Amino acid sequence: MRSDEFVALLTLDDGTSRSYRVVEGSNVIGRGKDAHVVLTDVSVSRRHFVIEWDGRHATLSDRWSTSGTFVNGIPVQTEQLADGDTIRVGRSELLFRVQA
Repeated sequence: MRSDEFVALLTLDDGTSRSYRVVEGSNVIGRGKDAHVVLTDVSVSRRHFVIEWDGRHATLSDRWSTSGTFVNGIPVQTEQLADGDTIRVGRSELLFRVQA
């Protein structure tokens, strides 16, 4: 990792505090087995949203989900993420964190 890059994490707020590292490039989050982060929530689409991460910036894009994607309580289609943002899909909530 270069000194000018950061580590991005998604932490599932379900009591387990499971964390997933966001890798550089495309990160699919959803219920499908091919997702990078698999959520067991039946109200989440198989490929619910994608986070594009370049080592410094993250952009979330909803993938035409039925129930929508919310960042800090606001419905979004595409959103630049910031450290501490909360993402809600279905009944699942994830915290986006960036660490130096």
